[in-house]
Amino acid sequence: MENNDWNIQSAAQGLGISRPLMYKLLDSHSQIRRAEQRPMEEIRQTLETSAGDIEACAVLLKRPSEALRWYLKVVGR
Repeated sequence: MENNDWNIQSAAQGLGISRPLMYKLLDSHSQIRRAEQRPMEEIRQTLETSAGDIEACAVLLKRPSEALRWYLKVVGR
């Protein structure tokens, strides 16, 4: 994921697997936390550090940007 800037599609293609399988692998990894498992303050601070750039924020949080973008939309941020 780091080699693909936390982009799921790129990482899945690089591994020759589907996006759904990539999501399953990420969900089962003990060191990768879903956005909703992080305190909102941590996400806010990281967004501020990355000047509001969701892709850069996702890299810092070690979370796919698509998932972070979806979560922020759901919580109204």
